[in-house]
Amino acid sequence: MSVTQTYKHIPALRFPEFVNDGEWEMKRLGDICVVNPPSINIPEEFFYLDLESVVAGRIIGCQRIKKEEAPSRAQRSVEKYDVLFQMVRPYQQNNLFFTLENNQYIASTGYAILRAKEGLSDSGFIYQLVHTGDFLSQVMQRCTGSNYPAISSSSLEEIVVPFPPLAEQKRIAECLSAMDDMMAECNNKLEQLKCHKKGLMQQLFTLISGGGNSLIPRLRFPEFNNAKEWEIKKLGDCFTERVERNAIELPLLSLTESDGIVLQEETNRKNNSNADKSKYLRVYIGDIAYNTMRMWQGRCALVAIEGIVSPAYTICKPNVDMNPYFFYYLFKTSQMIEAFHGNSQGLVNDTLNLKYDSFAKINAHAPLLDEQNYIADCLFSADEIINLYSEKIALLFQYKKGLLQQMFPNSTMN
Repeated sequence: MSVTQTYKHIPALRFPEFVNDGEWEMKRLGDICVVNPPSINIPEEFFYLDLESVVAGRIIGCQRIKKEEAPSRAQRSVEKYDVLFQMVRPYQQNNLFFTLENNQYIASTGYAILRAKEGLSDSGFIYQLVHTGDFLSQVMQRCTGSNYPAISSSSLEEIVVPFPPLAEQKRIAECLSAMDDMMAECNNKLEQLKCHKKGLMQQLFTLISGGGNSLIPRLRFPEFNNAKEWEIKKLGDCFTERVERNAIELPLLSLTESDGIVLQEETNRKNNSNADKSKYLRVYIGDIAYNTMRMWQGRCALVAIEGIVSPAYTICKPNVDMNPYFFYYLFKTSQMIEAFHGNSQGLVNDTLNLKYDSFAKINAHAPLLDEQNYIADCLFSADEIINLYSEKIALLFQYKKGLLQQMFPNSTMN
């Protein structure tokens, strides 16, 4: 059954060659592509695509398995140019435009296979279409289940979508695919930079024998080849606990895993703070704040904005000749996280806590201030480049989101 073409629309942004081509038609998704075409000739060995193996449109950790070892959900064979649409928790949008040459991939039933109809629809256009806000809104309206909302194949087929002629579909797909390629290139560069920084930290903070009882880093800047070896220091000699309260006029801050200390109002978290902020702890720029219950996971941040934080944090003020940036990076190394875990108090991980008294007794190796500064500057520069690429990706994402909104009309009347 086809949708009665009552609603027709023109996109707000259109390529010049199609400006006079009239309005788009409204069609069922099941009319423009085959949803879950029959699976035939499933090979004896194949790569299994489940909901964990596709992240942000990329195949991650997909393994080749034998047919007899495959889970029961491995039922949908994938062909070149098929679009995989995530049916379970579709708001995650881990969809994939399949362009690999071979047919040895089998998808979990958690995905719907959308196969373009030859001469009618373009696969690249369908892939962009299913990422539009209007399409996702219709999907969510048809989802069932609260913990794991999912849409059925039959409901997916009934979604009404705006649909232009094939030539315009291809032009839109080419434009938006170029944006995807640009974002993918930036993502690859970002991952390379993160790996480079991780390897650099391993080299800079892994100590080896420098002769006798001395310890020096595996990688040392030439300026310090003849410098004094790194010394063992108690963290209590490097930091002093800062306990300052009654600063309710200052902004409330929050410690995030990805962005460090930020204004609470800039996070997506619900503000569960107490109305009475008099017991909240004051932090200064250059302090290191750590989550007392999560320092065994390395949950700490360098303070870059003055404000107040929850009493659940411990605040460490750097002593003289101690570069807080150096120690912030040091605290993120596996050896220090292991030390934080070993010195935390509690019976199980969920109850572990590292109060300042225990933190102060932990040993750490550190060079003199000049070398601390050099290492900190190097890693900070790496972070700045990483942040630039992250910001570029975020801007590209927002730009593409805007293009999707303007290049696809809504399914309902304006």
